[in-house]
Amino acid sequence: MARRGRRPSLVIELDANDRELLERCLRSTIIPAGKFRRARLILLLSEGRSHTESGRMAGISRRHVYKWIKRFIERGVAG
Repeated sequence: MARRGRRPSLVIELDANDRELLERCLRSTIIPAGKFRRARLILLLSEGRSHTESGRMAGISRRHVYKWIKRFIERGVAG
């Protein structure tokens, strides 16, 4: 399916260690729901999905999608 619209200005690229850590978060049974949603969001974005689609799939509002993208870019996984 062809993409429509602009290319996102905020792009997430993960190295192998960050990807593994986020995937481990998704497999965890004791992680808080908020951290789970944020980990899922970052992984979806790193796969090239749009901000809107990733937010919808992770259950995060569009406003918070941009907040978490910026925080991830500034602080990495620890943020």
